[in-house]
Amino acid sequence: MKRTIILSVILLLLTLISCQKDSEDLVNLNPEARQGKIEATITDQDDAPVAGVTVGLSPGDISYESDSEGKILTDYLDSGDYTVTLTRSFYVDTSYTVTVAAGRVTTANLTIIVKGSIEGTVYNPETGEPVKGAKITTTPVTGNYTTNDEGKYKIGFIDEGSYVVKVSGVESIADIEKNVVVHIGKVSFVNFGLVGKGSIEGTIIDRNSNVISGEDVEINPGEIKLTSSSEGKFIASYLDAGTYTIEINKDHYVAANFTEDVENGMVIDESYMLTIKGSI
Repeated sequence: MKRTIILSVILLLLTLISCQKDSEDLVNLNPEARQGKIEATITDQDDAPVAGVTVGLSPGDISYESDSEGKILTDYLDSGDYTVTLTRSFYVDTSYTVTVAAGRVTTANLTIIVKGSIEGTVYNPETGEPVKGAKITTTPVTGNYTTNDEGKYKIGFIDEGSYVVKVSGVESIADIEKNVVVHIGKVSFVNFGLVGKGSIEGTIIDRNSNVISGEDVEINPGEIKLTSSSEGKFIASYLDAGTYTIEINKDHYVAANFTEDVENGMVIDESYMLTIKGSI
């Protein structure tokens, strides 16, 4: 009886060893049994599928591209943790960790977020009319843009951060800047109500308030050279905000200099009096 039990135990051990070896041989012959796959769906911040996303896996330096439904299915991968990196033009690069289990297909829902943008309208606040052809630039630099016929502009797909948006390039309109913060996945709206540049409209007179025509006028900075009309008038338009010196010269009159502080949207209407040479 005892011998029978010992023989039974020996046979059982031999059977177990044989099964283990067969199992090892099966795994060696079929490595897929110790590997798995990743099935991923890539969507944006609105849960819409994103096609054309490059999906990189590390370790292994393997990459796939999402289809029209935002999906990828990897080949068989060794079990373990993988860094999955999503990249696509106009989107923020994003990485995730996905664990592959042996003999399983691991599903992963991954999100990639579109970069931010700035949009707005440039208009004349006095009339409400749009300003077309205005030049739009940013600091840091993202490119050069121009308002359309409706005065609208769009600066698309830029990195998150703080920007200075500048409107310029309109002769009669003063340049203007605004600060804006851009967030990923969102549109920052910045409208500009432009103010006209300043101007100086002068009349040259003598001590008796008689107008003086044909007077040479130079305005600086800018070396703006004008001549007074038959009514003694001169006009300097589209002046940037700042301090200007007006120099007036004419035969028989003492040359005179005047200073004016010009602001955007301001019209300086002033009379400038000259003194005849040799008079008291």
